[in-house]
Amino acid sequence: MLFRQMLTTSGNVDWDNPLDDSFHSKWSAWVSSTRHLQDLSIPRMCCKFSVIEALRKEVHIFTDASKDAIAAVAFLKVWKDGNNSDVGFLMGKAKVAPAHAHTIPRLELCGAVLGTEIAEIIKEHMDLEKNDFWFYSDARRFYVYVANRVSRIRSFSDPEQWRHIATDQNPADLGTRAFDAQSLPQSTWLRGPAFLREDNLSTTLVGEHQNFAFILDDDKEARPMVEVNKTSVEGDSCDLVVSRLERFSQWTKLVRSIAIFRHILVTKNLCEHSTKRWHYCPKSLDLNSLKAAEMFILKEIQKSEFRVEIESLNKGKPIPKNSSIIDLAPFLDSNGLLRVVGRIGIAQKFVSFDVHPIIIPKKSHVATLLIRHFHDSVFHQGRRITEGKIRSSGFWIIGAKRLIASEIHGCITCRRLRGVTFTLYMFLSTFA
Repeated sequence: MLFRQMLTTSGNVDWDNPLDDSFHSKWSAWVSSTRHLQDLSIPRMCCKFSVIEALRKEVHIFTDASKDAIAAVAFLKVWKDGNNSDVGFLMGKAKVAPAHAHTIPRLELCGAVLGTEIAEIIKEHMDLEKNDFWFYSDARRFYVYVANRVSRIRSFSDPEQWRHIATDQNPADLGTRAFDAQSLPQSTWLRGPAFLREDNLSTTLVGEHQNFAFILDDDKEARPMVEVNKTSVEGDSCDLVVSRLERFSQWTKLVRSIAIFRHILVTKNLCEHSTKRWHYCPKSLDLNSLKAAEMFILKEIQKSEFRVEIESLNKGKPIPKNSSIIDLAPFLDSNGLLRVVGRIGIAQKFVSFDVHPIIIPKKSHVATLLIRHFHDSVFHQGRRITEGKIRSSGFWIIGAKRLIASEIHGCITCRRLRGVTFTLYMFLSTFA
C-alpha cells in the first residue's frame, strides 16, 4: 500500500529518484518495524486437540475491505468433547485494492470472493464439508456489480453461512490497514476474536444478521427495486376436461375411463377391494357407473360450448337470439342436460326412442366419437342409417349430416367395402 501511494502521489518518478520527505519517514518506520517479525512464530499444530480425533470441526472465515486493501483470515475451531474446544489460526491473505472505480461495498464483495477462495483451499487440504464453514463480514450488503463474483461465492457457500460482525471484532480488518508488526503476535489476526472461543457462537456473536438491514433505501450503491406484476388467466375446469377428452379415439373407451376415474375419486377411502390408494374396482364398470360417466361427459361438452344458453335457462330467461340452437327450443332436464323440445313430446309413451335427444355441439370431439361408435354399430352402413341410429339413441348432433358424410368418407373399412374391383383383361400377343 505504501509503495503504491509513493507511485500515485509523486507523479512521474523514476526508480532511482530519492523519496519525498512525506514518504521517507513512513518508509523508515516500516523498515524498522519488520525486525519484530524475527520473533514471530506460528505453531505447526493448529489446535491443541487432534483434528482427526475431534468430535466436531468448524472453519470460521472473516473478510473485510477498505479503500486500500481487502483481506480474509481463517480460523479452525475444534471440539474434543461437548465442553472442551480450541481455536487456531489456519491462514490469512491480503491484497491491495484496485486503484480506481471501486466503492467500499464493491470492495467488500471482492473480500467475500477472497474468503471463498481461502475456503476452497482449506476444504481441499483438510477434507471438510461445505457445511463446516462459516463466513463473517462487516459489510452492510453486497452490491451485485459483477455476476461471476456472486456466483463464485454462491457456488461454495449458502446465504445462511454468512454472518455480520462489527468492525472492531473483525480480525480481517487488520489486513486492510497499516499495522505495527510488533503487535502482530498477540493480534486477533493470529489469535482470532475472543467470541470464537465460546461454546455457543449463536448467542455470543454480536450484531447477528437477522435484524440487520442489508440494503438501505437511500443507498446510491444499491440497485433500485423493480417490481413486475404478472396476471395469468387460468382456463375453466370444463375446458380442461374437454381438452383431455380429445386423447381418446373410441366412445366406449372414453366412457369406461371416466367411469373408473370417477369411482376412484369417490370411493378410494371406502372401497373394500383396495387399501386407500389408486386401484381398479369391478364396481366401477356397472351399468349405473357407465351411465353416470356418460352424463358427465355430455354435461362438460355442453358447458364448454353452450355456457350462455345454460346460464340463461337456469335463471329462467330465454336464450339469446343469436344462439346457434335457438331453433331447437332447448330446455334443461333434471340432470342439467340441454335437450331438444321436439314436436312429438306428448308421444313419448307411444314410441320406443327418446323424443327429446341430447344436444351435441358439432365442433366437439365427442360428436366425432359418437358418429364412429354408431357407424360401427350399424356395420358401416350409409349416412342415413348411421344418422337414424344416432337419433334413436337419444343424441342430436348439430350439423350431423355433413359430419357423418365426412366421417364415412374417411372410414378405411367403408373404403374397402365400397372400393371398385379391378378387372383383369387377357391380351393375345400376335407373333409374326
